[in-house]
Amino acid sequence: MVRVNEMAIRIRLQKTDDDRISLALPYDRDLIERIRTVTGRRWHQDEKVWTVPREAGMVECLQQLFADLAVEVDPALMGVVGPLERMRRELVTRKYSRRTVKAYVRFNERLLEMVGKRPEDVDNEDVSRYLAYLAEGRRCSASTLNSAMSAIKFMYGRVLGRRFVYTLKRPRKDRRLPVVLSCGEVSRILGMVSYPKHRAILMLTYGAGVRVG
Repeated sequence: MVRVNEMAIRIRLQKTDDDRISLALPYDRDLIERIRTVTGRRWHQDEKVWTVPREAGMVECLQQLFADLAVEVDPALMGVVGPLERMRRELVTRKYSRRTVKAYVRFNERLLEMVGKRPEDVDNEDVSRYLAYLAEGRRCSASTLNSAMSAIKFMYGRVLGRRFVYTLKRPRKDRRLPVVLSCGEVSRILGMVSYPKHRAILMLTYGAGVRVG
């Protein structure tokens, strides 16, 4: 296989909508083997690009990985660290799950998009309007509203040191009846398992009320 001319290769690192780093590589075995050494990398067939987690030091890691090539970095990945990025880093430092970090950033990004303000200019009325939109316009559950409020309180209370967020009241929990299997349904499920070990696991799980977590 003919090696791609290194002088002609230009790699651009860009910030994606889901807060990852994307990079497009020409089809070259050496380059593909390099990107495969990065933990958390993903190949997106439709866009024909690779993405990697946007973590502390990742840009520097990629620059070093492709040090023999021309690497361009999206300004959004460099420079002054804004409030949203400061919040993301704080969440990561506190060992919040990746899913929670992504949700907190998303809630705060949507708030800023709706009110059209900088984080420093957001006030209590803006937050109340956003939460009302989630409750009425999006018909979000009480659980989702609580998550949004936690995200906003973390951003404006812990990161920006604002006091107004502490006056917000959390919504009442939704009252939903749990879905319960009948005795006949449970018997049919257990009857479909022939291997004794698997049946014992299912019976123990059901009888003890074990949860997924």
